[in-house]
Amino acid sequence: MTKMYKAIIALNLLLVTGLGIAFFISQGDKRVGYVEINDLYKDFKMTKELESKFTNVSSSRKTFLDSLEIELKAMVNDQQRKDEFERIKRVYMVRKQQFEEDNMAMNQQFNAQIMNQMNQYLVDYGKENGFDFIFGANGNGGLMYANEQAFNVTPNVLTYINSKYAGKVN
Repeated sequence: MTKMYKAIIALNLLLVTGLGIAFFISQGDKRVGYVEINDLYKDFKMTKELESKFTNVSSSRKTFLDSLEIELKAMVNDQQRKDEFERIKRVYMVRKQQFEEDNMAMNQQFNAQIMNQMNQYLVDYGKENGFDFIFGANGNGGLMYANEQAFNVTPNVLTYINSKYAGKVN
């Protein structure tokens, strides 16, 4: 029942989206375009900067955990240092859990920052270039077809958002 309900909702959303697109395109005087959201996200300079920052932080955390793990392996059979082994083991487990949670939170925060900034630049681009509508194509059924040569503005938007991010566009 749940799958059928979800399928009906998805079909209704697709139908409404399709009718909306058809209506707006039929108006004739509307400027319409679409962007490949995944391409914008992947090639946005802010994405690359924050991914690099994330990689550096997670790498240093991994190095710390690896050093604790090496220390634990060296102590595993040493009965005289059993208390120290247990203490380091607890530190390792706590830090590992903490780092995993922090990495997830940082990743979510960075993704939200990127999407918010990208969306704002997309609004700016649409206003500055006279678009009435810019649809986002991301493979979820919101836009199933578009005449790429007539409506795909992804390369122009990517250039714009990277320039804006770099401070070159007002």
